[in-house]
Amino acid sequence: MEKTSIAEALQHAQDTRAVVIEPGAHSLLPLHFQKHFPEHQAFVIADENTYKAAGADVCRILRASSIELLGEYVFPGTPQLKPDIKNVKLLQQKLMEHTAIPIAVGSGTINDIVKLASHRSGRAYIAVGTAASMDGYTAFAAAITHAGVKKVDPCPAPKIFIADLDVACQAPTQLTSSGYADLIAKLNSGADWLIADFVGSEPIQKEAWSLIQPSLRQWLENPEKIPQGDPAAVENLMVGLVMAGLAMQAARSSWPASGSEHLFSHLWEMRGLGREYVSHGHKVGVGTIASSAFVAALLEMDPARVDIEARMEAWPDFSSVQDQIQVSFSDPELIRTCISESRSKYVAREALQTRLEKIKDNWGTLRDQILAQLMSPGEIHERLLAAGCPIHPQEIGLPIETFKGDYARIRFLRARYTSFDLADELGFLDGLVESLFYEKGYWSAI
Repeated sequence: MEKTSIAEALQHAQDTRAVVIEPGAHSLLPLHFQKHFPEHQAFVIADENTYKAAGADVCRILRASSIELLGEYVFPGTPQLKPDIKNVKLLQQKLMEHTAIPIAVGSGTINDIVKLASHRSGRAYIAVGTAASMDGYTAFAAAITHAGVKKVDPCPAPKIFIADLDVACQAPTQLTSSGYADLIAKLNSGADWLIADFVGSEPIQKEAWSLIQPSLRQWLENPEKIPQGDPAAVENLMVGLVMAGLAMQAARSSWPASGSEHLFSHLWEMRGLGREYVSHGHKVGVGTIASSAFVAALLEMDPARVDIEARMEAWPDFSSVQDQIQVSFSDPELIRTCISESRSKYVAREALQTRLEKIKDNWGTLRDQILAQLMSPGEIHERLLAAGCPIHPQEIGLPIETFKGDYARIRFLRARYTSFDLADELGFLDGLVESLFYEKGYWSAI
């Protein structure tokens, strides 16, 4: 089933032409290299940790083949490598010295650095995954930090992706559990996409949706086997993450795999939270619980009681939104980004009236769609716990008061319309946040 679904996804993908996920997959690298990059040299990029895990084996296999290995570039293993534009530029300089095909050996950070550096160097690349730790292997675009601000840089996905399950099953537990958190987040991103589609902000692309959502719960089975490195569970997880990336390729957008839960993670990463010890996926996992608890509370509300005329009268003009952003953030570059992104999705009073009327008239239908899409906050909590993931903000070093304030901040980060924008337009946002943190609220009870 997995191979069939990947084969179907490759028909819709614009960049990736081959995906290999199986034990001993490294041995198939020369075959695919020769097929897609005939008469080219190879150049391997890793960091010290991923070189030990898989890079040395990849180099050995290439040297034993007819492919010429021009060389390798190994980033230091400590301090932890960052997906920063400075590292992209450093690698880009190295790549401009030759025309060899880059082979990224690693997981999220290595892949994003090589992806963008290869694009800027005018060539395709190959990704060799070392852990089922995130969905970015086969995704269009790279998540890179520019002057402290996390941005999504458009760039093609790898032409070939190879994951040796013998290596992935031996990956550190925190990496695999991070991947599980990144995959379960797709339930929430799907709910946000349903909402954005409903209000006319971002229509659902049916092909991209079909590549991930119908099989998502199957890929999320047996979370308790993730910490054990169980081969079947790790393979299931890797397939799901790769399919998420291919769905993003098909959509040419991160909408299939990223919603409000990722906005929490992006904010925490830009703020510097956990750069040394908390993975992207684990932050996304906490963000997923935060988002699901919020949506569950939102679905208990009744938009029929909303006074549309009063909402229109109270609706702020964009200059007031800018003032909110100025108060919410301190970094000047982040403030500029938030103002630009928020302007893109700002609606005038007349458009708000039409939207609110539609929501009131169709709330039951939308509510049923979201309920069918989501797992309950409690079930997500239990699954993440079983997979070995943190499930509370304090576990990732986030003070509860800061976390509470972030509920109101995240909607400013992206032009993406989510459940938080819907709640804000209905006038429910502040009350819902308070309900999650009062003495009997969700975050006080766990």
